[in-house]
Amino acid sequence: IDYWLVRGEEIGPSLRKAIEKSKISVIIFSQNYASSTCCLDELVHILRCKEAYGQLVIPVFYDISPSDVQKQQGSYAVAFAQLEKRFKNSIDKVHKWRAALTTIANLSGFDNSNKTGLLSNSIICIIFFSTCYHLIHTKLVWAYLLLTIVCPS
Repeated sequence: IDYWLVRGEEIGPSLRKAIEKSKISVIIFSQNYASSTCCLDELVHILRCKEAYGQLVIPVFYDISPSDVQKQQGSYAVAFAQLEKRFKNSIDKVHKWRAALTTIANLSGFDNSNKTGLLSNSIICIIFFSTCYHLIHTKLVWAYLLLTIVCPS
């Protein structure tokens, strides 16, 4: 959520600060995710925050196989072929993106790869529950109450 993004400022630095202040990052991988250098840069930054601050990272694979993300196959292979041409003089950046995708795709997350349309309510509730579980175990017990409001049985 962009509460830390200051209106009127450049998004990049503000977004990086918001990521750093976050306790949890939910990354929704889609068919076109690897085509966005902004998304890939944010992914690398999220991974750094996970390693430096212990941030919880939850990957969601929406209409894309976790294996395609991990191994950069399918639409990710096409995107990276273009990125390697575009960034041939700074190929290290491409290698960082690939490594970040592989690392994050290996985390326990949610596979919604066979769905189309909007994310299903069940996936949203599962993500919310996981977030609440983490918060409860970090002494923020109020999160459990929100779970019953957002995801009633």
